[in-house]
Amino acid sequence: MTPEEIIEKWVRDGLDDADSYVFEVGEDISPYPEITIAFDGYGEDDDGNEDQSKQSFAVYIHKDSDAEDFVFPEHDSEYGMIVHRPAEEVYMNVWFDHEDGSFESQFLDECVERTKVPYDHIVSVIEALDKRFSASEE
Repeated sequence: MTPEEIIEKWVRDGLDDADSYVFEVGEDISPYPEITIAFDGYGEDDDGNEDQSKQSFAVYIHKDSDAEDFVFPEHDSEYGMIVHRPAEEVYMNVWFDHEDGSFESQFLDECVERTKVPYDHIVSVIEALDKRFSASEE
């Protein structure tokens, strides 16, 4: 599985655990304390109207997320916006389409370019977390 596919699987896990698909912007749906999966809003149709069948999620992975007993730290906010920590974490946007059940996400390497976290390091964190999360599901 690619890192992008693993991250999409985590979003699916969060959606599967949710009571409904109605979320507040900023609501964390992550079933895992090591990462944050925050609802980021709805898509738009061709006329610019809100399309609730398309949901955006901001997935945050900390450079230390794979450490034992790590809990993802809360983000600060300014003017209603999340303050990103590019020296410590990677942010990736994932879209979910309820109509066909598909996901679309950014490429991880492009997301990492906006941070100070090395690509190889974040991939090893993602793979370690995937192994941990998969083991806990068995």
